[in-house]
This record gives sequence, structure tokens and C-alpha cells, in this order.
Amino acid sequence: MEKFWRYNKKETMEFPKVEVKASFYRGSWSLIMECCPYCGEEHLHGGGKGEEPMYGHRVSHCINPSKGYEKGYELIPEKGDHRGRNSG
Repeated sequence: MEKFWRYNKKETMEFPKVEVKASFYRGSWSLIMECCPYCGEEHLHGGGKGEEPMYGHRVSHCINPSKGYEKGYELIPEKGDHRGRNSG
């Protein structure tokens, strides 16, 4: 398993990339993470109200997290889903 995050020589942070499902309901997007890299639980994140979901960095919603959870993760579309844009 890869490291969840690290600082590189330029001191920029890398986050784990996590595939999510996008669901549109009543004018807004939900991004559904089936398995959090920090706690293994399902999480739901907002994806905006535009025509396409907004992916990108989010803070984790873990109740019982492992080390590193406070750094968050980068939400990306599940394979085959080409909708959306990166919010970062």
C-alpha cells in the first residue's frame, strides 16, 4: 500500500486519491466514498450545485481514524465517469 501523504522536495503535500460515485439529487451533487483509506467506512461529501460534480481535496469525516486522516484526501471520479472538474 502506498503512503497516504508525504512532503516532496518542493514542500507540497500529496493526498491519497480516492474514487467516488457521483449522484445528482434535488439540484446538488453528492460524492459517495465506499471505503475511506483512513477508517474503511463509507463517507458522503458534497459535490456542488453546478451541471457537473466538483471533485478535489476534502477533509476526512472519520469517527475512528488512523494516523494521517487530518490531511484529507483527493476525490476523483470512479473509472469510466468523465463528468466533473477538480475544485482545487
